[in-house]
Amino acid sequence: QQSPVSAETPHEDCFIFDERVFVKGVEEIDRLDNATKARIEQYCGKRGVFYYNRTMHEADVWHFETLDNRYRLLTHFYGFMLF
Repeated sequence: QQSPVSAETPHEDCFIFDERVFVKGVEEIDRLDNATKARIEQYCGKRGVFYYNRTMHEADVWHFETLDNRYRLLTHFYGFMLF
């Protein structure tokens, strides 16, 4: 099983891990407290937000599509993901 993470333009998406959203599902996003929402907004800016989920967690492999040979992921996951 693969969990694709792709964007047609670089820096389009913002990757977030929130335990409540992971455990309870996407319906929990609307219930996040104001401080958490503000922190996510500050971190993500204008980028679209997507949350780490069960599908990603259960995937054997993550494939980060770049659509271009100019981009490579050479960092630890905690360098580009807000916890």
